[in-house]
Amino acid sequence: MFSIIVELETGERGFNIFKRTSFVGIIGALFAITVWVNFTYLNPYDNPTMAGPLPYPFFLLFLPACLAIYSSLTRNQKWMFVTFLWSVPMSMFMYAMPDISSLFSMISVFYFSSFILIRVKNKQRTV
Repeated sequence: MFSIIVELETGERGFNIFKRTSFVGIIGALFAITVWVNFTYLNPYDNPTMAGPLPYPFFLLFLPACLAIYSSLTRNQKWMFVTFLWSVPMSMFMYAMPDISSLFSMISVFYFSSFILIRVKNKQRTV
């Protein structure tokens, strides 16, 4: 079993962005879960003749979001990069949509920025 430690420290010199690295990935993951719920249950373009929801949003939104939450809390940069690569196809698809859903293409940007912040934080620890 692994232990997850969420640091909620305040720096002596003010706000330090690198102490909040896990929040960027978690916000992106919650954003992705919201999109998944929208595509699965609240989709206005859904075809009522289909048997059920397609599994693609589950595999391209929900599972990477769960991995992003895990990698954000454990600050594992390798898994966050895998999450970023996994989320790029769905983000490109959403970017091509003509309506408000194109804003949801920012999910991979959240994952990539979290990866960069975790990487910088890990390099600061080794120096």
